[in-house]
Amino acid sequence: GAERTWEKRLDDVRVRGGDDTLRRTFYSSLYRSFLAPNIGSDVDGRYTGWDQEIHRAKGFTYYQNWSLWDTYRTQSQLLALLAPREARDMAISVIKIDEESGWLPKWGYGTVETNIMTGDPVTPFLTNAYQQGL
Repeated sequence: GAERTWEKRLDDVRVRGGDDTLRRTFYSSLYRSFLAPNIGSDVDGRYTGWDQEIHRAKGFTYYQNWSLWDTYRTQSQLLALLAPREARDMAISVIKIDEESGWLPKWGYGTVETNIMTGDPVTPFLTNAYQQGL
């Protein structure tokens, strides 16, 4: 079930050296890097967009909960390397947010922008996705 799915995901990265405590810390951190953004669509692809309308993701899985200010320097690159299909879907989700609401997220929570972060972290996020061919 779910435990085996996570084990398979984490097995994509093998570390050597260190003691059990360091390896446990590494894999715990790796696990947490996959927790958000998280899937925001139902099994049939339906999701609530930032325009509060129901949409259907076609050809991708819709993701939500964007802490881009905290993650655009490291997590997006890690996900692009370890989970390129999911990273591609995340980039498409960000583009869909813009298409449906008229603006790109900074720190989106569910179907709204919280407006609690400054700057423009979505630009390096999307640039990285483009450079990686996602």
